[in-house]
Amino acid sequence: MFHSKSNTSSFPLEIAVLSLAGIFCLWGVTAPWGVGLSPDSATYLSAARGLLKGQGLVQPPQWNVTLPMYAYPPFFSMVLAGLGYFGIEAGEGARLLNILLFGSNISLAGMIAYRYTRSRWASFLSSLFILSSLAILEIHVMAWSEPLFIFFTFLGLFLLAAFLDVQHGYPLLVFASLSLGLAFLTKYSGVALIFTGALAILLFKRQPFLHRALYVLILGSLALFPMMLWFIRNRLLFGRPTELSWNFEPYITDHIRQLFAYFSFWLVPETTPLVLRVVVVALFVIALLFVSRKVILSGKIDMKFPVILLLFILSHVGTYLCTTVFMGEQPFDNRALSPVFFAGTLYLFLIVTPFWRMSQGPGWTRPCLIALVLVLAVSYLGRGYQWGEAVKKDGLGYAGRKWKESDIIRRIRELPSDRPVYTNGPDVLYLLTGKPSTGIPGKADVLKYHIPDPNHRLRKEYAGELAKMREVLQNNGGILVFLNGIKTRWYYPSEEELRQSVPLRAVEKFSDGTIYKAGS
Repeated sequence: MFHSKSNTSSFPLEIAVLSLAGIFCLWGVTAPWGVGLSPDSATYLSAARGLLKGQGLVQPPQWNVTLPMYAYPPFFSMVLAGLGYFGIEAGEGARLLNILLFGSNISLAGMIAYRYTRSRWASFLSSLFILSSLAILEIHVMAWSEPLFIFFTFLGLFLLAAFLDVQHGYPLLVFASLSLGLAFLTKYSGVALIFTGALAILLFKRQPFLHRALYVLILGSLALFPMMLWFIRNRLLFGRPTELSWNFEPYITDHIRQLFAYFSFWLVPETTPLVLRVVVVALFVIALLFVSRKVILSGKIDMKFPVILLLFILSHVGTYLCTTVFMGEQPFDNRALSPVFFAGTLYLFLIVTPFWRMSQGPGWTRPCLIALVLVLAVSYLGRGYQWGEAVKKDGLGYAGRKWKESDIIRRIRELPSDRPVYTNGPDVLYLLTGKPSTGIPGKADVLKYHIPDPNHRLRKEYAGELAKMREVLQNNGGILVFLNGIKTRWYYPSEEELRQSVPLRAVEKFSDGTIYKAGS
């Protein structure tokens, strides 16, 4: 199985076949409803469209104002804008780009596995796991930046590992640094790549310390330069490099549970009882540690790239934990952990392949490995197929059937674009109608409290913003659109709270929302 080697250095044809299969599958899955949409998607697409219009990278337009974007890194939106120059609309561009990146990332996984194992089976299975995993599938059908991040991350790490194998290789270092820099410019969590690259050079480059320090300086300078320009731009516009702020939240137990939960879902379905998931994860980790130890002690393989993968996994997870504790950032989910899954898949096959070759003769080792790989492959393919059928039937996020066929959304499309609109779903209205709208005043500071504040403290600006909204509704013929389908925005006042705070009169009611005007 894993012992099969190619007699040539040519790229395995089956990897190209899997890549094309992945492209055609995602194209078919997203054909009925388009690319999946979320609140982040609204900002990415708005920034791309603003760039094409000469407005620069901007947030979704509000009534009478459009603000520059700075909450997200710019590279994904810049790529979408580049596609726009060829006449591809940003939403369709996100779909096309991420589908092509899906094929590219499948190929990249196979290429890396083949480079370090020379096993066609290892490269095939690495690509198959990337093709069929929900952790990877989900991010490629959404208008998100993760597919672009994964591509430049692992291309950069692969080039960096190649640089470590040669005496000097400055071109490899430059290209690796630029690739990692573009990954960082795609997602802020890419800062973990700088740590990973620097540690890899210090640990594995067989040259005097001063030479290694110079290489680290080159890596850091090139990889950080694009993001530094972005930070300077934000500082000049907003007085701060990003919207992130210090907000110490020492309680990370829930995030650790989420980390375990999603890791266990990579091994068994979500419906598996917790006790069984704990047992499976424990056995898997013990087996992986045993295999890793045997392979390392054998001294038969170059461990540089597997160690680089582990360094990246630890850096990436550590970055999310730190931002959670000190900045109250997003918790773990498949989206946040998708690069970890990609790295973990590569590590698994880079370690298992030499272990397979060491396991000669009769015994339980090879049958167990075959059984494990078959069970995971069948499980992944089955879950991937069910997920694909569900997405094809109902779509994802705001691009789903519920929103695309919404009565209130259809009504908003008919209204004039210059009419002031306040809503609890400005991102939804922008994505589905293209019309500018303003979010209703938030009760809590969402940048400070990422969970409902138990003390129910109101933002000091809340009362003033309510008064301003009341004035716009009364004097400018504005409307307030309350969407029933948005359930998770705890920082907004409820519909009942709005009616108590602002004189409102329902003028049109739908099953999925209500349109209000000022007045009682």
